[in-house]
Amino acid sequence: MTTDIQERFDKLIEKAYEMFPQNLEADTYIQPCDCNVKPIYPVRYAYVNFFGKELEKPEAPPDIHTLMFSSSLQQTKGYAARLLRPGWIYIKEEDPLTARGSKARGYLHIFKYCVSEKEVNGKKQRVEKFKKYMFLNRRDASEGLIPEPGIRGEGHPFLFVAKDVINISIAYSEHPWHSSVLAKIDNSLELRQKTMQFINLEQKQSPFAVNASDKYFRKLIVDYKIRQEQFANIKSIIEKDINELDLADVSIDTLTTQDSYEMDAGKIIQEINSYLHFNEQARIVILHDPVGRQRDIVEAYSILNLWQQSYNASNIYPLTIGFYVEKLKATKNPELKKKIDDSIHQDRWNNDWPKLKKVTEDFEARQAMFMKLFEAFADNPDLSYQVGGLQNYFHYFFSLQDEKQTLEEEDALEFRFFSEILSGLLGNLQSSLPGQQVLAKLAAKESDSNGDGNFWRTITTGVVTVLNNDKVKSPLLKSPFISGVDNILLGMGTFLATVCAYTNQTIYQGSSYVRQLPQKAIDQITQQLVPALLSTLGVVIEPDGRVALSEQSYQEVLKRLESKTNRNRPDPAMRQQAIGERMINWSKRLESLGNKPVITLPEVKTSVDSPVQLFTLEGANKTSIGLLFDSSLTGVSLFLNAFTLADVVMQTEYARNNPLQPGSSYMNLLRFSTAVIGMSADLTSLGSTLASKVNSPIVKALMNGTKVPAINIAMVSQFSRIAGSVAGYLSAIISFYDASNAFKVGNSVEGYSQVAIGTGSTILTTAVVIGAAVGTFLTAGVLTAIVIGAGLLIGGSIVQASSAWSDLEKVLNNCFWGAGEKYGFWGEENRPSISNQLKDAREMTGLIQNHFVIENQEFLNLFIQPQLKIHQGFGVTTYCFTLPAFQMNLSNIRGIFVTSPKISYWGEKVDYIEINRRKYTPDAFRNAKLKEAQEQAKLTLNGDTAILEVVITETKGVFPRGSELYWYYEQSTTVISPMRYFWGEKLTAENTIKGSFDGERTI
Repeated sequence: MTTDIQERFDKLIEKAYEMFPQNLEADTYIQPCDCNVKPIYPVRYAYVNFFGKELEKPEAPPDIHTLMFSSSLQQTKGYAARLLRPGWIYIKEEDPLTARGSKARGYLHIFKYCVSEKEVNGKKQRVEKFKKYMFLNRRDASEGLIPEPGIRGEGHPFLFVAKDVINISIAYSEHPWHSSVLAKIDNSLELRQKTMQFINLEQKQSPFAVNASDKYFRKLIVDYKIRQEQFANIKSIIEKDINELDLADVSIDTLTTQDSYEMDAGKIIQEINSYLHFNEQARIVILHDPVGRQRDIVEAYSILNLWQQSYNASNIYPLTIGFYVEKLKATKNPELKKKIDDSIHQDRWNNDWPKLKKVTEDFEARQAMFMKLFEAFADNPDLSYQVGGLQNYFHYFFSLQDEKQTLEEEDALEFRFFSEILSGLLGNLQSSLPGQQVLAKLAAKESDSNGDGNFWRTITTGVVTVLNNDKVKSPLLKSPFISGVDNILLGMGTFLATVCAYTNQTIYQGSSYVRQLPQKAIDQITQQLVPALLSTLGVVIEPDGRVALSEQSYQEVLKRLESKTNRNRPDPAMRQQAIGERMINWSKRLESLGNKPVITLPEVKTSVDSPVQLFTLEGANKTSIGLLFDSSLTGVSLFLNAFTLADVVMQTEYARNNPLQPGSSYMNLLRFSTAVIGMSADLTSLGSTLASKVNSPIVKALMNGTKVPAINIAMVSQFSRIAGSVAGYLSAIISFYDASNAFKVGNSVEGYSQVAIGTGSTILTTAVVIGAAVGTFLTAGVLTAIVIGAGLLIGGSIVQASSAWSDLEKVLNNCFWGAGEKYGFWGEENRPSISNQLKDAREMTGLIQNHFVIENQEFLNLFIQPQLKIHQGFGVTTYCFTLPAFQMNLSNIRGIFVTSPKISYWGEKVDYIEINRRKYTPDAFRNAKLKEAQEQAKLTLNGDTAILEVVITETKGVFPRGSELYWYYEQSTTVISPMRYFWGEKLTAENTIKGSFDGERTI
């Protein structure tokens, strides 16, 4: 055909298109069979690189032919072809469009992928509908999209383009694109080349397409294979490591975000072929899904994290007692050390105790491997910045970074989509230290050379740009933007709060992962990102403002927080009749302390129209502090509570290491932390479906066959309620700040041990999280006792075994790790094998829980054993109490002077008091003297230890030793020392012995 004829032919085609455009609504009805269709069946590159001893290195996916014909994960680079996730697909018709004339412009096709499920012959199948959308105004997306009328809008089970189209660019997106994004991509070939996959639908060796045949559906796509053949390359790895799994019916998809199906290849081929003419061929195309890849990595990480927490909870008994023993063995007294070693079963201690801890280490190592994948796909330029990369997705498929004069409802909707995706990707990273460290690494990286910025810069710059627009606060848009900010804070609130708290301190004492941040990154977070987020909420953190709390104010805050939690409510079995009067009148003593600040909290203010209702202090000025417990603003609650908690933690740790400026004690920190976390327990966020996955046998495959003992299913259930919640994320803060990785300034604690501290941190966090769970399998009393015991040792209050401790050898011989032939705490004549002990402890029946309470109490009797020295002076007797683990406004001493019971000879009434199943007579005269003296008692605090001196003025002629002082230490509402349960009996008030008579006397 000559050039002249070709030009005339093109003009005729263009004239025909002008007279009869093919995008008219009527076209659908002129062609009811929708015959101008070239079917395209899309699947996705799904990431399944979570199995095997060594994971495959993070790489871009292979071509579709390699994926289809490879038999190993190494060859597929960790990918599999699976059904799409619900979302949107965008197809641009690319040149040449010769059948339409030289000036013809390709259309942009928009499809929404909608799914439902059905069951066919016992097989779960997905019903797929690709619903085609069109511009409402027929020109562009500025006025929105609507479904095309007729069958196209209702949805085919495949994508399509016109039959004359050979070349396309195509992209999958989890969210619908903003109209400005659509316009830019529709009008720019260069931009499409940066962001979309280009496919020649007639090319035989296309990297992203193959013919849509029955054979290729079954060979390529996981969901079109029978269940036994799905993920065969993964099962071959698992078979080597976990032989006990039934691989015939095992469901690998359980460990991913999307279920697998057993689809009918014959049926989809039949539907596709009904639209094909003679010699026409439909295509299967495989699409990038960077968000889905990242979601699956986070899912595997989250499953491991929940599994690890459940493992720790299942082993809370042996871990707690083992931690106590470990700290006791750190003594430098050789004689005492030998006694301790002789009391511990050396074979079990040297073999089974390290194994118990190693499983936790293995969990953390495996999680770290997943986080390396997450980091690489988020920020490696060769992966993240390319077509199909995560940074590429956020940079080009959102318009947040565009400078806009005004904002519309569409902008608010886009911000919400952005925030939901971001929160889903980052949220569960906050549940453990490896995840937080990845966030810090991403934030620490500088912009790349091409100026687009890395992943962190891309997402944060977009947020700041949008939120700094005044229209964000307009009445019509305010609500969706607040919701979006809440989502973002839910996704990274703990990390942002920790960085802000770090810079809010006069002397920086940040966690190790904050220290690695360059100042530029810290400034970007604290001076740009966080202020932009909070300003949308009408919240301001005053940079130089601090709210100073006196001891009385601080205690009032604690009391209000604890009143709404179960932390200080004694167990029914532990409620006992109090004996004697309390020696410390806290109401008067707190008043006498005056307004001297004992702690300062960051000053947080809200605007008049802010939706945030902060925790307000009592008093005339009603000052508010950064605490929030609002179920409608879970992300904001997370950030503010984490910020305040991290701030208090840093103050406490700095004060602990600063002998010139003693401050709030570690016990007060734990009390404050557990109260805040307990108050946050109802603030659920990311609905967790992980429990069933952790309880599935296939979960073993994630640990590469590492032998993890069976865990208590009830504990998985408990932790799954906290996973992805504000309480769960806040609990992790406690473990970030133990002495193993922070606040080592001047720390010379004797017997310091990295491993022991780490174990203690695990126990502490586990107990706090269990306490936050509703319907917990352990009672409040034993949880508080665990927190007290572990907290004492982590906080450095007890650093050495003391030769003054009574019954040390007896307690150790009879403990979980003891050398005694009998296991006295369990009432066993012959100590069970260690495997049976561990098994019974994991099951934690009511009987075993009682044993745990008794055994833990015996160690607390050692750790918080109060001492009394009585000094007989001239005309006075001084009673000097030493009280470990002392807590202001909570700890107390109860005491009463008693004599041997009087005998009634003449029938007169005699008052008796029963103490430890024996009767005594109160000494009314000396008790009156005691009451007078305790008003003038001197209380001295030194860290977590208090000294209480009570001086009684004696009366001439009255022999002071005619009666004895019976006393005991109320460390808290649920912890008393000394107290002992009768071994082998029920935990009731009648089956306890508590308190002491008098003490060490000196003259």
